[in-house]
Amino acid sequence: MKIFIKQDEMIQKNVREYQRAQCIALRQTGMSYRTIGTNLGISRSSVQRALERFEEIGGFQDRHQDDNTKQCHMGIDAADGSHRIGFWGVITWNGTGCCKIYSGSINSDVYCDILDNYLVPTVQLYRMEHNFIFQYGNDSFHRSKQTQAKLQELRAKVLKWSTKSPDLNPIKYLFAIISNRLRSRSIFSIKELIDGQSSEWSSIPSQLCENLIFSMPQRIQKCLTAHGNYIDY
Repeated sequence: MKIFIKQDEMIQKNVREYQRAQCIALRQTGMSYRTIGTNLGISRSSVQRALERFEEIGGFQDRHQDDNTKQCHMGIDAADGSHRIGFWGVITWNGTGCCKIYSGSINSDVYCDILDNYLVPTVQLYRMEHNFIFQYGNDSFHRSKQTQAKLQELRAKVLKWSTKSPDLNPIKYLFAIISNRLRSRSIFSIKELIDGQSSEWSSIPSQLCENLIFSMPQRIQKCLTAHGNYIDY
């Protein structure tokens, strides 16, 4: 998840659409309108309108929106200029795990360090050393020989996806929740952004992680039924 301290109208618009998608996804996990609103930082009536829109038109995009791209970053104004940070986190059935906030971009060296120092401690924390499946994305550093060798070294069971497969990773929904909560804060520096990021991550309830992971079989089945096209998650 990337968060930019810089205002961007197009990014804000995409976040609003992604927020509507989150309303639909969280409602399908059995969450109430009020709880959805609290998690996303919006009113109960906004949640209701998003769900009514979905029932009416079968989607969540703006009516004249042609670009179907979903982005996991957002715009924030800050007094100290334009800065960029990145965020890596891992979730389990039992709740959120370790997270890393970084500047710059990720390559294979950085990612392998993350696996050693953030994934492994999470697995140990929840005592899942011999009973977990690791799901991640299809970025180049995920697919590199160095990363694959590291995963083999760690004896991690990986849930594989083809390069051009749909992105069904449930952690994206948590990233959207955190992004929306941060947008409601008055953030004026990188330190405030980092502190807010860490605080929001640690406040995610374990039940939400459980619900999102529990939704994966249904999510995959819907994707197969739709032949890889858009699904209502």
